[in-house]
Amino acid sequence: RGLVPEMTDQTSKIDKIIYQLTFFTEPGHGEFEITLEHLVAPDKMTVNPKAISRINKYGNDPACILDRNREIRQYCYCKNNLS
Repeated sequence: RGLVPEMTDQTSKIDKIIYQLTFFTEPGHGEFEITLEHLVAPDKMTVNPKAISRINKYGNDPACILDRNREIRQYCYCKNNLS
């Protein structure tokens, strides 16, 4: 039967919608996940860049940057990994 919504004039309006987004990148077959917040009234989408999570192993993909910037390793794919 599922959910039967209450559709009356007393129903409150939705002001915010939360989306969970999964996306894939190439090269490197990166799989990422992020939460987006849609503020309905101003029709504005917000995202916290620090909330992007890599959900698969990145292994040796970021080897070229580990000595310089370990904080971005989950996002990097070094050119020398291209075949």
